[in-house]
Amino acid sequence: MSKKWHIFLNKSNPIEFKKLLKLYWAADFVNLFFLGALGSESYKAVSHKNKKDAFLSSMIDRVFSFLWYLEAGFIAFLLYYFDFDFLFLIPLILIFVFISIQLFYLFENFFGKFSFLKQAFVSKKELFKHSIFALLYLFLVAFTYQISFLAVGIEINYFFLLLLVPVVIILTVLPISFSGLGIREFLFIQFGMLFAISIEQAVLASFILHFVGLIYRALGTIPFMQIKSN
Repeated sequence: MSKKWHIFLNKSNPIEFKKLLKLYWAADFVNLFFLGALGSESYKAVSHKNKKDAFLSSMIDRVFSFLWYLEAGFIAFLLYYFDFDFLFLIPLILIFVFISIQLFYLFENFFGKFSFLKQAFVSKKELFKHSIFALLYLFLVAFTYQISFLAVGIEINYFFLLLLVPVVIILTVLPISFSGLGIREFLFIQFGMLFAISIEQAVLASFILHFVGLIYRALGTIPFMQIKSN
């Protein structure tokens, strides 16, 4: 995730990736105590020497990431709905990403009028790299979801999880719950209804993911204390 942000922040504020990784992890720890992503976004901004650029680059990273997630989820839905082979998934996603990048730069003169979007105009190569990092993250999260379902005795097609993951990632960012608690469980239950998964198994699978996420965020106290001491 921090690699994605690094692409936009590095344009105007070059920073060593190792330092950015510490900042990102510490921000995830801080977010334990805030709704949605309010804590992490605020911390990333106030902890960077150039607060405005840090905040805007993080927002741009999220917007583009959500675009890639939604495109992947939409294509997965189409393949699922029309019962097509999921072997078409990756090529179709890359085609959609390529078209999106071309359209974005086609309207460069329009978007360029907004000063807060200046950090969005990295090279096409860098923007494509951002999409790859975002998609790799999406596929990794889908894999962890599959593991959580297996842990409660449910075998489910990995690619079907791409219907669920983008929605969960986006909605849990909204400032309406702590660490997505409640939202994730609701979405897991709704998803489980499509595949005859009981409510108990869906909620348990969601709690497993939540617990693992808590461990990761709690370990963020290490970089948080290092940054604080500096």
